[in-house]
Amino acid sequence: MLTPQQNLSKSASKPLVLFLGTRALTLERIAEITTAREGGYEIIMASDTPALFESYGFSHNIYAPLSDYETSTDCILNYLNEQNLSICGVIGWQDREEELTSHLTAKLNLPTCELAANRFARNKSATRQLLEELGGKYNPRYACVVDLDSFEDAINRIGTPSLLKPAGNSGGRGIVAVRSPENLADIWEHFCNYNAPSQGGLYAKYRECDLLEEMLIGSEHSIAGMVVDGEIYLFAIIDKRIDLGLQLQYENVLPSTLAPELQAEVREMAHSVIKATGINWRGFHIDFMVTSHGLRILEIGARLGGECINSHLIPMASSGEIQPYRLLLDYVIQGKRVPFEQQDYTQSFTRRVGSRVIAPPSPGKITRLNGLEKICEHPNTRDFTQIAGVGSIMRPPTEAYEQYKIAYLIAECPLEENLSDIFDGLVSQLEIEISPM
Repeated sequence: MLTPQQNLSKSASKPLVLFLGTRALTLERIAEITTAREGGYEIIMASDTPALFESYGFSHNIYAPLSDYETSTDCILNYLNEQNLSICGVIGWQDREEELTSHLTAKLNLPTCELAANRFARNKSATRQLLEELGGKYNPRYACVVDLDSFEDAINRIGTPSLLKPAGNSGGRGIVAVRSPENLADIWEHFCNYNAPSQGGLYAKYRECDLLEEMLIGSEHSIAGMVVDGEIYLFAIIDKRIDLGLQLQYENVLPSTLAPELQAEVREMAHSVIKATGINWRGFHIDFMVTSHGLRILEIGARLGGECINSHLIPMASSGEIQPYRLLLDYVIQGKRVPFEQQDYTQSFTRRVGSRVIAPPSPGKITRLNGLEKICEHPNTRDFTQIAGVGSIMRPPTEAYEQYKIAYLIAECPLEENLSDIFDGLVSQLEIEISPM
């Protein structure tokens, strides 16, 4: 087993772990907090939304403007000093907190991922430059853009269809599809308004250069793992499904059904790229596409990925053998070697597990929603959370991030079955009516 056999809760005082917020999805937030508490840890919660965490009963729930790394570092360190608190580790669960985590761990003499590694992961422009240094074979055709003139020039070189991407954002936020060379001034204005630094958080980072990339054709996937004292461990290759019209990723399933030789190439890619970034003492993920021209990297994350992959899918598919959250807490953030039995677990799964976003049939206001109870009661369903209902306004990702989702569903089946087909069958039972706005 990869999970440690220890009973930390019986110690005289619980070890303290600093959380820099949590992930936004309730399923993941609960898993993050529950894993820490079941492991015997006391959580110090630092966030810019302390009211959100008041009901969780943390002994320490402090305000820190997490987008402002310098101020947050001072705020958190001052609090720790005033309260005479000693922490065993720091976890930043989302992209915004990757660099802040490095700032804090360096100050606290804890295992640290160097800031340069965060930059390679967080800044898509730096990612592309790094991949060029590795030979460029994992890069799509791309160009850096800084204004309307450079955008128009990039369109002439890259062509359409293409994608205009903010260099400092992630998870598909702020991406604009450019399907023809017409109305470029309007497209650029919309892109700049949507990704204005005044939006805060991720929107304000790395705005010195954005990217125009060719629109790739193929299947989308990711690979998840950890780096411990420079050693790279691979957990899973995940198959994804995307609604290209909406720019909405709505499904994740593992283990991957890619051909064995292609999975071997993916593992080789992950080792070479993660080693080049310098990511260490962290979880990581790489989002990529399989195209007719080979593997193409979309983005790199210097943290455990979301979409319930590490909180639910990997533990369930491995029958509890691989638990990324537990490994992160008990070993990685504390600078301890993990008792891994092998470096590659991508072929070790016993069940097929996946997550599906239940989305509306069109934008607008939900006026009728029936059938969710059938999904919850289905024998393949393992977890479910509803995030919108009758009266909710559904806005596509091109207009507002994370406002086109009704619920998250987690299900599993035997390896020989097709989980995507099961998801499709479950969702087809729903009755959803939308009133146009």
